[in-house]
Amino acid sequence: MLTKAQLDHLCGIETICQDCIRAGKYFDAVSGSRTNMWAFTRNCYGSICIIYWCQVFGSNKEPAHYSKLFAQGTITTMTEDTVAERLRTCVSMTKRQYNSFHKGVTYARNKFFAHYQYRIKDIPEFPDIDLLISTSLEMRSIVRDIAYNETAFDQKNLKDFVAAVSYHTNARYLSEVESGVESLRHSAFPKKR
Repeated sequence: MLTKAQLDHLCGIETICQDCIRAGKYFDAVSGSRTNMWAFTRNCYGSICIIYWCQVFGSNKEPAHYSKLFAQGTITTMTEDTVAERLRTCVSMTKRQYNSFHKGVTYARNKFFAHYQYRIKDIPEFPDIDLLISTSLEMRSIVRDIAYNETAFDQKNLKDFVAAVSYHTNARYLSEVESGVESLRHSAFPKKR
């Protein structure tokens, strides 16, 4: 049975993953533009995508990290290890590859995007944003699976949450985001008349 804190945590993870996905898709939409304004905009979208991703998947110390859902053990039939395996599988990585990818994303966040470290010679490099999007989409599926298969002390809020995640499937959410993507592409890459 989900506690109020766990249900709130699921809602938070859902929202953060949505924001990560949207920022990543917008990053892709304006990539390739040759103007400073769109390069700056792209960097903003990429930075916030990384920051959101790290809130859920970065350090276990993060308040919204998914591992905190399992502080009391298994939820439905899911464990922290089950979630980690699903995340690796969705991006076709071994544990070692995923750990390396994870380390790269958190390094980028810490060194370039969340903190300012001057006097460094490294050039900021974005991790593969598509992988951030894929893991966020999978986490949304995990959140939905938990919500569908659990009860809660607050059944009304759980029922409302289930209705929301049932409506906003990954396909529907991506479709909604696509309208913003198209607007950005139209603005960043106007067709010559």
